[in-house]
Amino acid sequence: GFWAVGIGGGTGNPANLRVSDDLVKGVQQADSPRRRVTDGEWYEGSWESRWNPYGGRLLQVMIGTRWGRTDVQQDALEAGGWHCVILPGLFPRKPIEVPAGNRLEPDWRTEPDEPIAPELPKLNQADLLKIRDGEGPERRGAMRPRRWAALYGQQPQADEGGGVFRSWWFRV
Repeated sequence: GFWAVGIGGGTGNPANLRVSDDLVKGVQQADSPRRRVTDGEWYEGSWESRWNPYGGRLLQVMIGTRWGRTDVQQDALEAGGWHCVILPGLFPRKPIEVPAGNRLEPDWRTEPDEPIAPELPKLNQADLLKIRDGEGPERRGAMRPRRWAALYGQQPQADEGGGVFRSWWFRV
């Protein structure tokens, strides 16, 4: 059988193929200690116990933005055994890292800042750089680094400092 759910679903329905989509829906959920506990309980109890008892090949697909390094998706990665397909908006300057015990599938791009889909609006290099960096010397419209790292980089990170000052305001 096949079963696709978000957090809270999937009880009582065994499957050989399980697809979960957007288990964490934003930075607020990723940062919520209560959500972390309840999501983890759902994953370990309801989701992990729903494999088809009659056997067969068991497959799991997890789709979603990785908003934090302490959410249910990270917990699944920490357990290992995943083939990770991570396609950031712009090809990263630093290598992408996944927890030990997982395999990172290769990206077809090779050049830093090479866009994922240059022919599409909002996914070409100029538009993605504008989203990341903003416009003009004041960087108007720049996305917060944490949101950029999660949405377009698939590499979650903590908020920068206390949120009052930005590193790019200063020259070292």
